Amino acid sequence: MRLSTRTLSHLTPSALAARLGRWSRSPGVLASAAIGLLLLVAGRHVLLGAPVGSGSLWPFPAQTHRLLSDYLAGWREIGLGTTGAPAPALPLLWLVGLLSFGNAGLAQKLLVALLLGCGLFGMNRFIKRRSSNVAARVVAVAIYALAPVVRLSLATGDLGALSLYAFGPFLLEAGLRALGPVPRAAGVGPPVPRTVDALSRQAIRLALLSAVVVAMAPSALVAILALWLVAGLHAALEGGASPSSGRDTLGRLGWLLGSLVAAAVLLVPWSLEALGRSGAILGPVFAGRGGGGALGPAWSQLGFARALLLSPGMSALAGVVTISVLAGALLVTSESRRREVRLLASVVVVFGLWAGLVAKGWLPAPVATPALWLVIPLAALAAAAGYLLAGLAEDLPRQAAGWRHTTGAAAAIAFAVAALGGWAPALLSWSTPPPSAAAGTGAEAAALTAVPARGDRGGVARGAARARPTPTIRPAALPPAYSSSP
Repeated sequence: MRLSTRTLSHLTPSALAARLGRWSRSPGVLASAAIGLLLLVAGRHVLLGAPVGSGSLWPFPAQTHRLLSDYLAGWREIGLGTTGAPAPALPLLWLVGLLSFGNAGLAQKLLVALLLGCGLFGMNRFIKRRSSNVAARVVAVAIYALAPVVRLSLATGDLGALSLYAFGPFLLEAGLRALGPVPRAAGVGPPVPRTVDALSRQAIRLALLSAVVVAMAPSALVAILALWLVAGLHAALEGGASPSSGRDTLGRLGWLLGSLVAAAVLLVPWSLEALGRSGAILGPVFAGRGGGGALGPAWSQLGFARALLLSPGMSALAGVVTISVLAGALLVTSESRRREVRLLASVVVVFGLWAGLVAKGWLPAPVATPALWLVIPLAALAAAAGYLLAGLAEDLPRQAAGWRHTTGAAAAIAFAVAALGGWAPALLSWSTPPPSAAAGTGAEAAALTAVPARGDRGGVARGAARARPTPTIRPAALPPAYSSSP
């Protein structure tokens, strides 16, 4: 009864008004609101415009309950029809349809907004656990919200990239804590205890997060696998002076890899098909160097330098953000923070280098789209930007004046100039995803809808409402989130 009374006391009008007053005066809340407004303006074509039918982001069906019924049915109208394993994304999309009260147009906007908001909340949480500095959290969230990779994800209608974007910070936080000690605002936090019970619980959490991401973005399994390998091997090399420490880190890495196996098991039977050579998970890897004929056009437009610097489609100045953030964070942070910054920098370099070599046609594409692959290094870069601000405000003042003060300030200034000069001018030019006749958007779809036909009936292809004048008109290419093939 006491707990109930105390809870109700926080819900009185005066208590709610006082809380809202504190929030309205909080610099962090005001800055977050400004970042959200900028993201809304930049992504207005997707968040406020007509339903998008591009890439893997398709309009919801007019009857959203069909998403669940198609998942439970033995026959689904995908392509020419299939009895294969149902895509695990369908129940998740059905839940979004419920939240939108069956409004198909609102459901897509709500889905994108939830994914973006979840990612920004996760990045804020990641930095908040490591620093009490408000500016560090604001800068990290701003980088994660307005980076060129986000622009690429929205401009290409990449639902897979947005799904990994939403849960990437949570995966990174849980994985780093499983590998070893992590910096905290008040010192160094302990890792997950080295017991089967504690590590298995952490692996289960990671498996559930990974399963949700892979359900929406099948080839993201490869990206998460690469993240754990890079982070685990880097952590093992950092503790290489002690053989026991190296063995402990490799054992913890085994638990991270086991979480991916558990995620695949959770998605059976769909994952059995998706893990084939032509499946949605491993298909891009076996498509050939440079992404092959199917994925090559998207990867070849990336460019080596822009992929390495996480600035797809932007000017060379935008790439200076990556260099200045990583260099500055390595210079101004304390040793415990610097250890994690080195790990984050290795993630950025390895992922960016692989993307650049795929763009050059020298390596196979690890995932279906460039944006999906670049989301993880973007999360690492945003975290490093938070460390840069935290180091300037908390770590550097504790050290004697010297070259680190001058160089760190120069790195912060270069970062600010590059972000304002390279990113800010492009915020109003984020493009609309191209329309698709198959998805039921654009002039082509309107023309098809105007053609009278016999036997016309509504149909759901992978969760997308489409105009189908005759029973023979089917989408030629289907988004990867809704089937087991790439």
